[in-house]
Order: sequence, then structure tokens, then C-alpha cells
Amino acid sequence: MEALKFFVAKESALSDLDLFVHTDLMIRELHIVKKTLQNGLRNNRIGQTTFYSHLEYPDGVYVRYSSVPKNSLLRQHLPLTSGAAYELLKDKKECEEILFKTESQRISLENMKKFYLERWPVFVSHYIEDFMKKSERQRYAQCHALFSYIIELERKGETLKNLFESFKKISYDELSRGYKIVFSTQNYKSFARKINEAKRIGIHNALIHKSKGVKRMDLAILSEDDRNWIRDKKANQNNYTYRTIQGILLEERGVYASLETLKKVFSGIHIKNLVKNFWKGPSYVRKNCRPTVKRIFNFPGDQYQADGSKVQFVCIDHTRKIVTLTYYVVLDAYSRKVVGLSVDTSENTEMVISAFKYAFMIVGYLPREIVVDNGPAYGSKESEKFIANIKHFGVVWRFCHKDYPLEKAEIESFFSVFQKVICNKYPYYIGEGIKTKNEYGNPSTDLIKKYWKQKHSLMSKTQLTELLFKMIKEYNNEYYKETIEPLNEISGESSKEHDSIGAVHDFKALLA
Repeated sequence: MEALKFFVAKESALSDLDLFVHTDLMIRELHIVKKTLQNGLRNNRIGQTTFYSHLEYPDGVYVRYSSVPKNSLLRQHLPLTSGAAYELLKDKKECEEILFKTESQRISLENMKKFYLERWPVFVSHYIEDFMKKSERQRYAQCHALFSYIIELERKGETLKNLFESFKKISYDELSRGYKIVFSTQNYKSFARKINEAKRIGIHNALIHKSKGVKRMDLAILSEDDRNWIRDKKANQNNYTYRTIQGILLEERGVYASLETLKKVFSGIHIKNLVKNFWKGPSYVRKNCRPTVKRIFNFPGDQYQADGSKVQFVCIDHTRKIVTLTYYVVLDAYSRKVVGLSVDTSENTEMVISAFKYAFMIVGYLPREIVVDNGPAYGSKESEKFIANIKHFGVVWRFCHKDYPLEKAEIESFFSVFQKVICNKYPYYIGEGIKTKNEYGNPSTDLIKKYWKQKHSLMSKTQLTELLFKMIKEYNNEYYKETIEPLNEISGESSKEHDSIGAVHDFKALLA
């Protein structure tokens, strides 16, 4: 069985021994609970407690005896002082006292505090321009001396974890006399990060980094050209990370910028949206960016948008059965006027062709582009033949992408406005539907129940169709009058010639 080890870090009076005990010895001979010991070491490692201070070596972890909580020692009837514990362990056959790891390590750790207290005047000159008070210069110079010695020891082979233990002890001693060193931490990761930063950018820059009133001398202010260059790199489809851009910026332009500075360049929402258009590829642009781009229409007939919707009124058919109707609308995106309309019990091929026939005959010319959704009414042979004939005349027929209705936002907006400001004024209106986000989009349930009970007073299909044409005409006459000049009403004619593909003189030829 391997011997249980311990060692003394200082050779002095027994009352002042710095005793380190192997964790196996603490568990087997001193009967410290293993779980308690593991939790204590973990909490000390992350800086949550000063108990269970320890050194890590290849053969295991050695705990400083004086850092073990007194209640844990009393619970196992162990000595409270390191000297008494040393005498106890020395007499046990199972325990083996080993010399301190190396003589150079012992000398290095003992000299660290001496270096911190005595060698600092050499480094005062680094902080003359940063601080006016001599006390502040001394604080930073002392920490500078300590960091330089730690880096020197690390180069000689000492591990940072062991150096961290000595660093913490110096911090404790300074705090006990009411003096705080410039950089103080109980977390090993923070200590290692600061030491590595000091090796990378220099001890002086690492210590004054984020210090109040001290500017970073190594960072340049980004010019507008630099910012545009950074945006171009981020917009590249190679998907560069911020750290990659930081390296390229330093290599190509000779400018060093921190990661936080690079992130601030893209902090504005408009910059993020601009970059995403290129960074996330054409598929993202087609689905998310292009549908939301503001479309500008210069003339009537630049684009027609068509869609169908349920008429939010109830009526009765010839069998006295309560039914609803569907209306199909063709909208001029420039004037926002309804130029084509047809009504049926459901959206089908016949009503689609009828609505476009009505629009072309009323307006007298063909549009440049027609945008529709991916409804089943366009999949029949009659629809395909109609669309082919339309394209033959030079019209661009485009289906919007599935689940992205914003590509025909104008007609979607029409349905919303039409129901809110026109349909809402007439009786037997049953509301915008259960999916509406408008709090006042639907009448009360009691009123709807009343409509269903008054079956004899409901409109017929013919009457509802006539009412729908009347409401559409009212919408065309009363709303968006500032852009209506071409179409004063749905049954009227164009008031002037428009830049379009061509007039329709024989509609039968179009449907052939």
C-alpha cells in the first residue's frame, strides 16, 4: 500500500509551520469526510471560499492544514494548530514526510512576497503618466512586480495553480492589514486569464485595462472606412467570426480592435438587417428579407394582386339553408383599388377566371405582373391554360412563396381594412373570424345567435352578392382618393392612358 504523504513548506518554529497534507491521508487517517473535502476543494478552486486552500501536483492534491475549518477538526478530535498536527503525523508509521517538491520552488514561493514588497520601485516609471498620486503609482508598481515574478516563475516550470495559492496568500495578508492590491481574485480562472493577458499585451496594459480614468493606449479609434470594411467582412458568406475579423483587420489594415468594439459596429438593428441579407445566404433573403422590402409602384397596372376570402355575412340559399359566400378580388397595387370581383360558395377556377375577365374588360389593358398565392384553384387544367395565355401576352404571372403572404401585402391589407371600415356598418356581419388579433373585430356572441334565430329575415345569395358589389364600390369611392384618378369606380373606365403592356380588344382570344 502506498504511503500517505505530507510536507512542510516552511522551516521555522512549530507554531508557524505551513503544513500540507495529501487528500488520501486526510480521508484515511484524519477521517475527514470525502464528500466534504471534495466540495471544499471545488468551492476554493472557483473562489467561493477561503477554506481548503491547496496545491496540486502530479501525485495528487495537498491541502493546507491551517485552512481546514475548525469544526471539521473538532468533529474528528484533531489538533487545531499545524504544529501539533505535524507532531501527530510524524509519529504515524503509515505517514511519510516528504521534502518540499524542489528547493527552487521553495525559494521562489518564499521570495514572491519579498519581490512584491521590495522590487516595486523599479516599475514606478511605467505609471507616472497614468496617475498623479504617489500611492496609486506604488499600488500598481507593486502588482506589476508581483506579475513579472509570477511570469518568470511560470517560464521556469512552476504551474500557475501553485503560484495562484501563493498569490492568494499575499492577497489575504494585504487585506488583513487593510490594503488591497490592484488585482485580487479568489477564482483561479480569472487569475490565469489575467496572467495570460499580461503576457499577450504587456503587464502595464493588463493592469490599467478597465481602470477608471485610464485610456487604453494600444487601441485605435475606428474610422468610417474601417467600419465599412468590417461590415463588408461580416456580410461575407464565409461567415467570419468576430475573432477572425479581428485578426484580418490587424493583418490587412494594421488596426487592432477589441471584440467588444467589433460587436458595437453591428449593434444597430439596421446594420444587422443589412448584413443578414448577405451573411445568411439567398434562401434567407428570399424568405425573410425580400417580402418585407417596400415595393414602389409608379403606374396603374404595374402589379395586380389577387386573392380570395370568406364573406363575413350569413345568407340563405334556394333551399333555405344558411350558407356563407367567398369573394375573389383583383387589386391594383398602385391605386389600391379593386378592379376585378367574383362571388361563389367557395374559391374555384371559374371564379378566378371570371374575376380576371371582369378586371381586364373594365380597365381595358393588361398589367405588367400578377401575384397570387398557391391555392388549389390554380392547379386545374383550365387555370393552367388561362395562365399560359396570360403569359403569352407578356404578363409576368408569379406565385408567392408558401407561408409568406407578405409578398402580396397590399391585398392582405385590403381585406383587413374592408372588413373594419365597410362591412362593419351593415347588419348580419359576423366579424373578422376567430383568428383575428383585433379585440373589437367580432360582434358579441348574443348578436350572432340572434342572426341565426332570425332565419326568415336573412338575405338571399343574390341580395348578398349585390350588397358585396355595393360595398366594393363604396370602398373604391371613399378611400385612397389621393391615388384614385385612374379608376373612380369599379364599373367606370380609365380616365387616362397608362403605361401598360397592351389593350385587350378580343377577350375570347385571351381565353383560347
